[in-house]
Amino acid sequence: MQDGFADIAQKDLLVAVAGLGVLWLVATLFYYMARWALVRGVRGVAASTDTHWDDELVEAGVFRRLAHLAPAFVVLQGLQVIPNLPDPFLDLVRRVTVAFMIVVGAAAFNGVLEAGERIYARQEKSRERPIKSYVQVFAIVVYLVAGLLALAALMNRSPWLFVSGIGAMTAVLLLIFRDTILSFVASIQIAGNDMIRVGDWIEMPNVGAEGDPTIEADRRRLTNLGTFRAWIWATLRSHPQIHQEGHTLLVRQLPSGPQGVPIEIYCFTADTAWVAYENIQSDLFDRVLAMVPEFGLRVYQEPAGSDLQAALASPRRVAEAGSA
Repeated sequence: MQDGFADIAQKDLLVAVAGLGVLWLVATLFYYMARWALVRGVRGVAASTDTHWDDELVEAGVFRRLAHLAPAFVVLQGLQVIPNLPDPFLDLVRRVTVAFMIVVGAAAFNGVLEAGERIYARQEKSRERPIKSYVQVFAIVVYLVAGLLALAALMNRSPWLFVSGIGAMTAVLLLIFRDTILSFVASIQIAGNDMIRVGDWIEMPNVGAEGDPTIEADRRRLTNLGTFRAWIWATLRSHPQIHQEGHTLLVRQLPSGPQGVPIEIYCFTADTAWVAYENIQSDLFDRVLAMVPEFGLRVYQEPAGSDLQAALASPRRVAEAGSA
């Protein structure tokens, strides 16, 4: 009789192990099938549409994460079919599977949040009011809630039990993350009141921040001559009769000397006819010479005889005016 019971128990164990093996193979097969259908299939559909939200969902990995739910459902349903499994083992596998599904659902939901943030970043108003920090904070909250639910499922306890325990740690958390919480609240107030935008100049005299690199020598110093040279280059780049591609175009400073700092303009005209070329060159230099005083500069010109006569005659005129 004992040998008969032993044979029956051994056969039941073999049947249970074989059933678990088959269940594992079926769950793996369903995972790859779901991944192929959700990832490759949806990716092909998203590529054929003109909308961007489906492409962002694919890039965020939402469907790839959802594919992990398929084997979990197979395990939950397949455990009811396999005979001779002990109740404690069934209860443990169910708890682990439910916890796994909760974590997968949270990961997929955060993928949706990430895709939504990318879609919002495509809009013009996202430069004034970015939402990336809010999405990250919300994602942390989602993972915390999912962690509590998964822990409750593993321990077969109510999640409210853990929530009440966390309430006792709120004071400690507020002290530890006080600066982070204050920064988050300040960011909400700044974004809500539209107090600052990208590109604004911010100064904080109490910490020595004025919107530039920290070392004084690293700051870029703009001179009148450098600004004037940049203006000439921009003028040439927008000139319709100057070659923009395939030919050299530059405006550079030559070595300084007794006559000042020469500026060399090197470019090619689109019209090679002599008269047209001279007109383009003359008009360009007329414009450049007329703009020199606007930059606080002067064109150097060697003195002529009349300049020397005027310089020598000026003291005599002053003396005559004084004696009269």
